[in-house]
Amino acid sequence: MSKLQRSPIFLKKSKSDSIVDFPKAEIKVGNKYYDLSGLSTLDNFYEIVSGIKSYLEGRRAPSNQFLVLKYFLMIVSKFSTKIDKETMTFYKNHLDANPDITLSTKWQKYSTACNFINYLISKDIIDDFIAPPNFENVEKKPIPSFADIARNYIENDDNFDKLDIEEISNVFSLASLEAKTLSYCLTSIDLIHAKAIKDIYEWEKDWDKVQEIIDNINKFNLDKISKVHDFNKDFQIPERTLSEALQILYSKFGNNIPAVKYWPKGMEDFFRSINWKTSRVKNLFKGAEKYTGDLELLNKAISNLSLVEQNKFKEVKDYYFNSEERDPRSIELALSVLFVQYGRILPDSTQWPKGIVDYLKYREWTPNRVRAAFFPHPDTLAPFIVGLLSHPELAPNVDSVAFYCYLNSFKLSTNKDKINVYLGKFRGNALCRDVNESDPLISYCRSHAQRMLDVLKTLDDREEIKVILTEKNIPLFLQFTPNNNKCIRTLDPSTLINVIKRFLADLATEVPSIFPLVQGNCTGKNFRPTIALIERLSGTSLLSIQKLLNHAHSTTTEIYTERVHTNSILLNKSKDFQRFLVDNALNGDREHKNKTKNKEFDEPADQWLNCEAKRIWFKDHEVIAEWIAWEQAILEAEDELKFDNLLRWENYWLPRLVKFQSLIAMVLEVDKKHALELAKQIKLPPLS
Repeated sequence: MSKLQRSPIFLKKSKSDSIVDFPKAEIKVGNKYYDLSGLSTLDNFYEIVSGIKSYLEGRRAPSNQFLVLKYFLMIVSKFSTKIDKETMTFYKNHLDANPDITLSTKWQKYSTACNFINYLISKDIIDDFIAPPNFENVEKKPIPSFADIARNYIENDDNFDKLDIEEISNVFSLASLEAKTLSYCLTSIDLIHAKAIKDIYEWEKDWDKVQEIIDNINKFNLDKISKVHDFNKDFQIPERTLSEALQILYSKFGNNIPAVKYWPKGMEDFFRSINWKTSRVKNLFKGAEKYTGDLELLNKAISNLSLVEQNKFKEVKDYYFNSEERDPRSIELALSVLFVQYGRILPDSTQWPKGIVDYLKYREWTPNRVRAAFFPHPDTLAPFIVGLLSHPELAPNVDSVAFYCYLNSFKLSTNKDKINVYLGKFRGNALCRDVNESDPLISYCRSHAQRMLDVLKTLDDREEIKVILTEKNIPLFLQFTPNNNKCIRTLDPSTLINVIKRFLADLATEVPSIFPLVQGNCTGKNFRPTIALIERLSGTSLLSIQKLLNHAHSTTTEIYTERVHTNSILLNKSKDFQRFLVDNALNGDREHKNKTKNKEFDEPADQWLNCEAKRIWFKDHEVIAEWIAWEQAILEAEDELKFDNLLRWENYWLPRLVKFQSLIAMVLEVDKKHALELAKQIKLPPLS
C-alpha cells in the first residue's frame, strides 16, 4: 500500500467573490498610532478620519494639533452624529465651562477646531455652515524686543555716553530713555550681525580646506590611510639621519653654510651626537673632504633631494627629534584619514581612529569644528540664521529663516546688481525682496546654497537625501548631528532656540552689553520686534515699516509698531507706579495733617488710572499680586484697624482699600488667576 501523503489544501477564489476592505479607523502621527474607532458614531466617519490625515500633513506640531482635534471630535460625537453650528456651540460652551484652562488656551483650542471644520467643508466632507465666533478678550502679548529684555541695562545712565545720547535725542527728537533704547538696540543688532559674518568667514575657511583635501585626495596613500587604526603608531616620527640634516642645510643655504647661530635649532646638537664638528660640516660644503667618504655622502644626499622636499626643507626652523617639521602627521593627513574612512558624514568622535582627536584638538581643531568642516551642524548654521534675522533690510520671521529658506532663495534679480531674496512663510505672504549683490551676508548665503547643492549630489546614496532631492523646494539649512537620529535634516525648534542662545552667549564674552540679552533668554523671535522698534524710534514712515515687515495692511503695521513701542517704553513706568502704591501704603501716620492728610487721593479715581502706562501695568502679574495682597491684608485687619483708630481707618486705610479694589476690578480674569498665586507668597508688614 502506498503511504498516505498529507498536503495543505488551497481553495481557489472565484473572481466574482469580493472582500470588502474597510478603511482602518487608525491614524499614525509621528511615530505613534491612534485608534479612532470610538468616533464611529459621526456621519461620514471614515471621510473625517481620512480628512484628519490629510489636514495634518505639512503642519507644525502635528501631534499637538491631533490631540486637540481628537478631543474635539470625542466631545461632539457624544452630543450629535453630525458636525454643524449646534455641535460647535456645544463644544465652545464645554471649553468655556472648564475652569482649569486659561482664556487664551480656550481660544487656541476652539480656533484649531474651526480651522479643521473649515477644511472638511472645503473638501465637501461635511455640510457648509458658519461656526460661532471665537472667545473674546484674548489679548496677545507682544513679543519682547531687545529693549524689553535689557530694560534694567538701558535705564542705567552709566552704560551710555552722555554726549552720544544727547546727540541722538536732538537728531531724532527723542526723550532720554527713548534715545538710550534706540542706541542699545541699534548697537546690539550691528554687533550681532558683524559677528555672524565673521563666524561664517571663519567656517568657510575650514570648509575650503577640507574641500581642497578632498579634491586632491589622490596625493595621499589611500590604501594606507584607509587602514589607519592608531594615528600615532601608524605615522611615527622617524629617527634623525645625517643625510636628512645635510639636505636641510643645502636646501636653506646651498654650498655657502653660515655661522651656527643661523642653523635650525637643534641641528648643531645632532651633529655633535654623531661626533661631527661644525667645522667638518662647513668644510664639506666647500669641497674640502677631511674624512674619506664624506663628499660621496653629501653628493648622494643632494642627488636624492626632490624639489618638493627642497621647498619643504627651506622652511625648517628646528631639527629636534619631535619637531613639527619632522612629524609625518599633519592636520591635512588627519582630515584625509577621516574622509577616506567615513566620507563627509562623520560619526561621533569616539569612533574615530585612535589618536586623531587629541592630535587635532591640540591644534585647535575640536571634534565640533572638524565635523562642521565636513557637513554643517546646528552651530554651523547659527551665524547664517542670526545674520538673516539681524539683517535690517529683511527683518524676517524666525520660522521663515530656519524652515522656509531654500537652495533657490537667493537668485539674481532682474534689477541690476541686486539679489532677490525669497523666504517662505507658514501663513501669510512670503518675503520676496531685492538686496544689493555686494551685501556680505547675502553673498555668503548664495555660496552656501551652491555648496549644499554640490554636496547633496555626492550623498544621493543616502535614503533621506533621495527624499530631499525630490522636493520642490530643497531646504537650505540642513544639518547632521551624529548622536541624534544619525540623519540629515532641518533644525527642530528647540535646537534652533539653543543655537541662537549659544551664539549670543559667545558674543557676550567679548561684548558685555550683550550679556543682558543672554540673561533674559533672548531668542530668534526677539529680532524682528527690535528692528521694528529701531525704525519706529528713528522716525521711519508707517508705509516704509509696513513694507519692511511685509504686512498686507497698514493697520496691522500700526498695531504691531505701537505695541512694540509702548511695551518697550512704558513698561518702565509700571515699576515706578508699583513703588508709588507701596510707598503710599507704608507712609507714616498722616491724620494729624488735617485737610492735607490725603491730598494725593483727592482727585477722581479714573483720573489717576488714565495715565499712558495703564495698558502695561494692568498686565503685570507682579503688580496685580501686590494689589491683591494689600486688599486682602486691609480686609482681614479691618475690624482691628477700626477699633484702634476709627479716624485713621476712614481717612487713610479705607481710601486705599477702595483704590486697590478699583484697580483689581479692571484686571482680566486670566491675569488675576496668575496673580492670585503670586499674592500668596507676598508678606506684608503689620498694618496696625
